[in-house]
Amino acid sequence: MSDTDSFLLATRMKSSDEFLQRIRHVVDFSNYDPAHPLFDDTRAKELGLIKNEVPKSEITQFAGLRAKTYAFETEAQQMQMRAKGVRAPSRKTIPFHAMTDCLVDEDHVPASYKVDCVEIQSKSHQLGMYFGKKVAFSSFDDKRYLLCPLHSVPYASLLIQKSEAEGQCYFCRRRNVLV
Repeated sequence: MSDTDSFLLATRMKSSDEFLQRIRHVVDFSNYDPAHPLFDDTRAKELGLIKNEVPKSEITQFAGLRAKTYAFETEAQQMQMRAKGVRAPSRKTIPFHAMTDCLVDEDHVPASYKVDCVEIQSKSHQLGMYFGKKVAFSSFDDKRYLLCPLHSVPYASLLIQKSEAEGQCYFCRRRNVLV
């Protein structure tokens, strides 16, 4: 998963600290607890460095629908969610499984999750409070074509035709051949 200014790293190492130690030349550890062995504030706020978003815990589950729309849970059972265009009070009411349900839709039918919203708007020069429902997020991505629930490509990709001709996701088929 990546975003405009962040990305998610997954490692198969037993300890994430061991992995971070290997890449410490590109990481800012200033937000770690001073008692943590990796703590180092000499490179605080230096441009171009990676910073751990959850330095006191590790991410155990992650669901990313698209850029600026993702959620994750940590070992401490805390959930953090980003959903572009959804205000914080509405975002706090969304359970983690709502995003994973949108992500893993076997039928390739776009699923969505709606939240209640309250807005102050002007209609015919009269201010008023308007209550309604807003789509918080959806599994439909207008920038990427889903080959399967796990793999996507840009809409102009030649792999779309290749996958449809073969009746299976190009990447899944390659993985089955290579394994």
